[in-house]
Amino acid sequence: MFTRKQILDAANKYYPDSYMENYFDNAGYQKQGYGDKLADFIVSEISEVCDDPSDIITYLNDIRDKMENALDDISLVLDGIKELHNSIPGHETCWDDEEDEENDVTLSFGEEED
Repeated sequence: MFTRKQILDAANKYYPDSYMENYFDNAGYQKQGYGDKLADFIVSEISEVCDDPSDIITYLNDIRDKMENALDDISLVLDGIKELHNSIPGHETCWDDEEDEENDVTLSFGEEED
């Protein structure tokens, strides 16, 4: 079984500037940080899952599900901002859908979806 710290370190390794480490201590518990609400959110979500340990696959899949839900929510917010932007006369096509499709992200741990 991986420790909370190992899971957070694995995520932090790929976070820009490894800034998530400012939001958890040496034992992997969340601590007060400042300046990066996204890093704080991710540490909080991972820590919440880590508080209810089960087998490692379930553990990691729960974290994946939380991150995918966050991506979906952020995508919906961007849709609202895009709609507002495109309502400005002369800017109706600045943010086109082709650009959005290139940036779609799907997290997969090798499971087949039904």
